[in-house]
Amino acid sequence: MWPATFVITTDTPDDRVAIYGLVSYGGLGHSVSGIGDINNDTYADVAIGTKEAKHVYIIFGSPDLKQYVNLNYLVDGNSGIDLYDSSLSGAYFGNRVRGAGDFNGDGYDDIIIGAMNYFATQRVYVLYGSAMLTAGIIDLASLSGSNGFKVNSLGNEDRLSYSISGGGDVNGDGCDDVVMCAQQVASKGRCDVIFGCPSVSSAFFDLNMIDGTNGFTIFGEQWDLLGGDADILDDINGDGIADLVLSGSCATVAGEDSVGRLYIIYGRETFSSPFELSSLNGTTGYRINGTDGLDYFGYSARSAGDGVFIMLCSHE
Repeated sequence: MWPATFVITTDTPDDRVAIYGLVSYGGLGHSVSGIGDINNDTYADVAIGTKEAKHVYIIFGSPDLKQYVNLNYLVDGNSGIDLYDSSLSGAYFGNRVRGAGDFNGDGYDDIIIGAMNYFATQRVYVLYGSAMLTAGIIDLASLSGSNGFKVNSLGNEDRLSYSISGGGDVNGDGCDDVVMCAQQVASKGRCDVIFGCPSVSSAFFDLNMIDGTNGFTIFGEQWDLLGGDADILDDINGDGIADLVLSGSCATVAGEDSVGRLYIIYGRETFSSPFELSSLNGTTGYRINGTDGLDYFGYSARSAGDGVFIMLCSHE
């Protein structure tokens, strides 16, 4: 039983684990996510992004997990993995990390990682889980399509990977899908859903090739900045297929600037691409508008399980 007030102290008792960064100003913990069991050892794992240090650390779950985890020891491949990309310079590798569910249908959970840059190429990675993830240090430049893949931004200032998510099957084909958003596309924002299973077989996936059979694209409305946040939800309308929530936290509503809006898109077996947000009619999904200007409603939107999702505003 947890107490009503949980106090984090400098000591580390048995009910928690402390993990410290390796370099000053490396930004360890800029993003953190449970990612399921990527090495299929029956214990859940966790991913920690660093942003400035440009590494992502995966800590393997274990009954023998120590109170302090020394990231230098991940090189043995037994306690976790250190991920980086030697081919990408300038981007904040690890600005976002999320679990991707079982994207390729092999029975192992996968991970999706973002590397955002404000003025150069941005990139998203999907690394497939495997019992063979024991290298300790893995250069994601080596992703070949068989062990995962990469997605490059279409423009240098798109901000691809501003939000990423996975772990739900929005088209009902039995494999989990992923979503990635580029908030600054044409002052509207753009989100792309890539369907799991056989849709990706090469080292790079080109977002221009999305055609409705392998995924679908959603463009925001003017000044929405669609994709400030995105998540694949549990089945909130009870049709047996996962659903999607997208944030347009800068949306104008009734003439008020930056009121904010959430878009709920119901999953279904077939999608056209691009998917038009104007088609949301209560049967295909719906919108939730904020109430006041500068609320930035929907600044954050996350699934809370059991058909529930959490919405936050940000008064800036």
